[in-house]
Amino acid sequence: MKRRYYNRYNSANRAASLMERMEVGGIVGPGNHAGKREILVEDAVG
Repeated sequence: MKRRYYNRYNSANRAASLMERMEVGGIVGPGNHAGKREILVEDAVG
């Protein structure tokens, strides 16, 4: 996900800031040893 935002905004700092805000907001979990994050919210379709 971070890679997708990095490409869109062309800034690693902005992408990292967005990921940190999503972690604080409870949307994603902390990064693991491989840099991957667990998504904590379910898809809200409808």
